[in-house]
Amino acid sequence: MSTIKFRAGRVKYDADKKLATPEPIQGQITIKPSDEDESFYSFEWAPKDNVPNVEKEELLVVPGDVTWKQVEEANTGRVFALQFLSSSARHLFWLQEINDDEDEPSALSKKDQDILRKIEKIFQPEEEEEEQPEEKGDVELPDASSTTAATTTTETTTKQENTQPIYDLNDVLTPEALTSLIDNADEDTLKQLYTHLPESFEHNKENLKTVLFSGFFKRSASNLGNALNNGGGFIVSKSLEYEYEGEGIVSFLNALRKKSKKEDK
Repeated sequence: MSTIKFRAGRVKYDADKKLATPEPIQGQITIKPSDEDESFYSFEWAPKDNVPNVEKEELLVVPGDVTWKQVEEANTGRVFALQFLSSSARHLFWLQEINDDEDEPSALSKKDQDILRKIEKIFQPEEEEEEQPEEKGDVELPDASSTTAATTTTETTTKQENTQPIYDLNDVLTPEALTSLIDNADEDTLKQLYTHLPESFEHNKENLKTVLFSGFFKRSASNLGNALNNGGGFIVSKSLEYEYEGEGIVSFLNALRKKSKKEDK
């Protein structure tokens, strides 16, 4: 994907007064593939000139988790909202390209509409590829960071014994369970989770949710589940340094729970 750039300024929003105030600073929005992972995008706002005490703003964007829509209530200019669906975070910007329509200051120019179409296209969720039946044989394990991130969430998501077979870790690591984990986590747990964020990202709950709700994380969790259900339990136990309890996802989760309880004592 080619980089998208266009002139825009930030908008401050007072929730109590329900008042949006455009900042006068001239700026530029740049959207490009993330250096951390090809399935993410970097959304960056930066002042066009060196303005004292004004820093650029960089956000991690995952297709399917964000929308870019015009704020219809703003009739004195072209205001757009970058809305994160997983965290409800909202960032407002006003377009600074010249608008030829003096009678309709909120009307979009052809250039605005072209940029909007490009952004909507890349923000669409990736189409899930149809999974093919796996042949038994060598077990492909996911990368260490995804397995450790999944391990961290296990204690919260498996408080009750589950004797039914689990075929996909995503059935356990649901958005509700992950949201509850992050929202209720203490500082020590958050610090542990923050170690799995890309180095360039700020340590905050919003970025954690963005990564954990991403297609990349879901695919990694599925890969781990496939490994556990296809003879890879012993190898995973050695990699994560827990006592082997048997094959399958349920055995994996029970083993991690026991390890966590021992470490808490």
